[in-house]
Amino acid sequence: MRKRGLLIALLLIMQGAGIVSAQPEDDNPKAEIYAAIDRFDAVFGPDVWRYTASDQPVRTTVFWLSQPLNGVGYLDILRYRDGFGAGAAAEFLANLNTWFAAVLSNYQPWTLKRFCNFGGLLLYEFDGTFSDEPYAIRYWFDQIAPDAVLTMQLLMPARLRTEFEGYAAQLFPDASSCAPG
Repeated sequence: MRKRGLLIALLLIMQGAGIVSAQPEDDNPKAEIYAAIDRFDAVFGPDVWRYTASDQPVRTTVFWLSQPLNGVGYLDILRYRDGFGAGAAAEFLANLNTWFAAVLSNYQPWTLKRFCNFGGLLLYEFDGTFSDEPYAIRYWFDQIAPDAVLTMQLLMPARLRTEFEGYAAQLFPDASSCAPG
């Protein structure tokens, strides 16, 4: 049942990510997917996590799933042919509520607990519920190049808060949590 639910969550994440309108990039270096996997795969070790990856003209995605932890890590790098200037940034941020409503629809009810900005790296912290179990959810958004935005999602059952915080700290050591200290 949980496996099916996590797969449904994956489909909703992918569907939700499509809300942001990215444009095809003329040159799409295949090395980007390997760089993304290298950056985060050390965090999501193969003993506990399995991943799938995809590289398309407008995005690179990597999805990590841990059945033992009932956890998900989802990286999405969106590429914009004309750059990610003020107009694209405004559109991206304006669509966040719609994005969150779509990707968190399996975690009803969900609540935005905190938001913080670490010098342009945005972090949104949520509480949600899946199959009657409370979940901790974090989303990071970062413009990583003039024409690319990185989004990273991490979610785990709230009962695994210590493990969750450990993964968050490995993913973004200087921006793992909005909580003080």
